[in-house]
Amino acid sequence: METRRAGWILGAVLAASQAFGAACFAETAAELNERALRLAKEGRWSDAVAALEEALRASPDDAVVRRNLGRIQANWGVDLLEKGDVLTAEQVTRRAGYILPDDPVVRLNLAACLDERGYPARAAAEVRKALELGPGVPLAHDRMAAVLQREGRFEEAAAAWE
Repeated sequence: METRRAGWILGAVLAASQAFGAACFAETAAELNERALRLAKEGRWSDAVAALEEALRASPDDAVVRRNLGRIQANWGVDLLEKGDVLTAEQVTRRAGYILPDDPVVRLNLAACLDERGYPARAAAEVRKALELGPGVPLAHDRMAAVLQREGRFEEAAAAWE
C-alpha cells in the first residue's frame, strides 16, 4: 500500500515539475510582443506576425498585441507594395484591416493596393472610408483630392487639397 502511494506521489511530482519547466521556457504574450517588434524592425515581417499570433493565442484579449499585429501587417503590406508584389500586399493589408477596421491609414494603404491593381473605383471607396474615419489625417484629404480629380470634379479636388 505504501509503495502505491509513494509511486503516485512521485508521478504527481514529476508531472508538476514538467509543467513548471515548460512554463519557465514558454514566452509570455508580452515577451512575444517585444520579440515581434524587434523582428519587424529587422524587416522580418512573417516572423513578427507569427510571434504576435502566438502572443494572441496566449492572451486573446490583449489589445496592445492585437493593435501591433494589425500595424505590423499594414507595414508589411506597404513594404510588399514598394517591392512590386501588389497582390500579396493587398492580401496582407486586408488582414490588417480586419484587425484594425477603424484605422484610416490602413484604409489608405488598401486603396493604394487597389489602385495599383487597376481597381480605381474600389480604391476610391476605401479613400472615402478613410476620410470618414480620419477627417484629421492630411494624407486622406490628399488622396481624396486625387480621386476627385480623376473623377473630373476639379473644384472639389482643389478644396480637398486646401
